[in-house]
Amino acid sequence: MEGGVGVERPLKLYMLPFLSPGHMIPLGDIAVMFASQGQQVTIITTPANVHFFTKSLSSVDPFFLRLHTVDLPSQQVGLPDGVESLSSTTHKIYVGSKLLHAPVRDFIEKDPPDYIIGDCVYPWIHDLANKPHISTIAFTGYSLFSVSLIESLRVHRSNHYTNSSSFVVPNFPHAITFSSGPPKTFITFEENMLKTILKSKRLIINNFAELDGVDCIKHYDKTMGHKAWHLGPACLIHKIVQRKLRGGMRAWLACTNV
Repeated sequence: MEGGVGVERPLKLYMLPFLSPGHMIPLGDIAVMFASQGQQVTIITTPANVHFFTKSLSSVDPFFLRLHTVDLPSQQVGLPDGVESLSSTTHKIYVGSKLLHAPVRDFIEKDPPDYIIGDCVYPWIHDLANKPHISTIAFTGYSLFSVSLIESLRVHRSNHYTNSSSFVVPNFPHAITFSSGPPKTFITFEENMLKTILKSKRLIINNFAELDGVDCIKHYDKTMGHKAWHLGPACLIHKIVQRKLRGGMRAWLACTNV
């Protein structure tokens, strides 16, 4: 990672996944990746979502990987106690997640990290980097192919299609045909996600470069002017960590060179 942090101590990383299993599980796996390399990682989530990180927490020394919980204001958004992820409901969880800004900010101000790795669903993650040495890195469960496609739709939607007409996505390395334009609510949501990505120092993708393809990666670099790190599939990290524990450094090097 880039930054002005010295090599004499581990990096302090705070990870902030969105309240959905498809976001929490892969970012928990990525937390194991960093922690297994000797960085100090804290995952920030809500109490009812702790069980999604049980496997991650059991994989690494607790000195390098820990959990911090902040309460979801359930009553404020009309949710029953204990309902805190998109596996249970949808819109109210999204509204409630916006209200996590304040308690997360309070925690970070008391104990600031070097990097905040935040889900790009949260538009406020950059507000948390209120000190010169803190940088933000965005995370998405999408492939880089999907992110690049969304950017092409954003740039060209007003001139090239209407909501009712079919069209081929312009300025994209592959011929993708849509039968109609995306709903307005979807467009707004995805445009906010792209803004969050572009404000960050880098983007972490839970995918591997060979699947996204060279053309897509070049297209993303050119159109977004932004760099992405392919760290997936992150779920494989648990197998690698177990091999490291069983076989020592030789097994670890063999796994990382696969």
